[in-house]
Amino acid sequence: MASLGSVAVSIGMQLAIPRVLLSRWGDGGYSVYVTVTGIAAYVSLADAGVQMFLTQRLTALRGAGKDEEAAKLARGALKALSLLAIAGLGVLGVALCAFGLTALQRVIASSSLSRVAFFWAIAVQLTSAAFALATGGWSSAVEQSNEKYSRTPIAFLCRSLASSAVLLGCARGGVLPSTALIASACASLPIDIGRFLWSRTLVPRGHEAARVADVLREAKGSLFMMIAGATQAGLWPAVAAAVAPLTVGVAIPARTVANGARLVSSVAQNVLWVPLARRFASISDPEEVYEFWARHSPILALVQMAGVVSLVVVAPAMVQAWLPKKAVEIDLLLPVFGVEQALLIAAVPSLVLLLAVGRFGRLGAVQLAQAIVGIAVTLILMPRLGALGFALASVVSTATCTVPTLLLAEYKHWSLIGQRPLVVLAPRVALAAAAVACAVVMSYSRTISAAVAFVILALGGAHALSSQRRARAVVLASPRGTSSKTSRRQFG
Repeated sequence: MASLGSVAVSIGMQLAIPRVLLSRWGDGGYSVYVTVTGIAAYVSLADAGVQMFLTQRLTALRGAGKDEEAAKLARGALKALSLLAIAGLGVLGVALCAFGLTALQRVIASSSLSRVAFFWAIAVQLTSAAFALATGGWSSAVEQSNEKYSRTPIAFLCRSLASSAVLLGCARGGVLPSTALIASACASLPIDIGRFLWSRTLVPRGHEAARVADVLREAKGSLFMMIAGATQAGLWPAVAAAVAPLTVGVAIPARTVANGARLVSSVAQNVLWVPLARRFASISDPEEVYEFWARHSPILALVQMAGVVSLVVVAPAMVQAWLPKKAVEIDLLLPVFGVEQALLIAAVPSLVLLLAVGRFGRLGAVQLAQAIVGIAVTLILMPRLGALGFALASVVSTATCTVPTLLLAEYKHWSLIGQRPLVVLAPRVALAAAAVACAVVMSYSRTISAAVAFVILALGGAHALSSQRRARAVVLASPRGTSSKTSRRQFG
């Protein structure tokens, strides 16, 4: 529930920020906000996958009773994250000093800010992001390895609320974008410091620490995921703002609506992969693993389909109330983003599977390829088509990189252990194809599209129930029936 609440509040803030900033600062000021926060988000690249590795490794060591070894690793990882944060801050600072004035001139000119004010805002945002990387990433790993699962989303929630409240308050008070961004960055520092000091009490004090080089070497498998995440969340919107600063006020809010529609799917993805990994590790028979997946993967696709339904039915009315002055322009982009969300019906379960079996490097490569293709298409289309070019770039990158690559990865995974991948993949692909058609119909008739969406959702639900019954019948009929029933009582 804490995770769902933090994501819900995050989406709420993403909806509130464009409405307030566009009304107070206009398109130019909003493009400054997107550019500065996008560049600052790229500091997370410096994580180099350490947080994900640290969370997994600390949990395993503590579970095995190796508390002293876990403490040594935690102390070494804190040094590693601190050095990485400083290095990331330095590299981005040098790059901005060398190339930033020329590359971001259009954004600066559109906002009427001085160059000095603009780069002071970037400098403070970068420093805040680097501090959060060093202390927040370490705190998250320590909290989860000590079974303080709710503290991480609660801390994220408090940090987001503090920085967003200050930003919105400054904007409503008529403060310049540069000053508001500086104040917003400073507002999150007390929360980061307090959380770090509390997390330090969970790690026994000592002088022995794992070598920084060893920590970095072990964490390299997760690096691609960090690069991809920072590129998607930071660099891509910043590129869009630099290419077409006056249309980003439509493109980014439209994408926010699309991402908000799949709120439950995102939470399920982030919360379920760790229990799934534990469940897969507890089963030695590949056939039983496959049966477990065949029983549950349709539910993940169904949750994503529910997001498409909400995009078709709820989003148009919400946009009208949220940004009435830009509602017509955003409304034209919703069918395009609906196609993207429909395509993900087939791929979201594959993504969760890769997380559960630990294919972080492969998953990160897929996400990075999607971001690179998206940026390339954005550079080609956005100067000509404006916000529509950004939406099309998102669809093209998803259709050409994310969906086929993830489906192929799942196909190979089940084939290598002698199972039948098409049995689980074909229904999801068919459901996604029907949802794509529904999103296309949305351009012509919202009523027909909504009716079709509910029919597809009902068919998906029937398929999920059928998969549950079929998989259970297979388990009960097999020689492993007794042990499988025991497993189901234990794991559900």
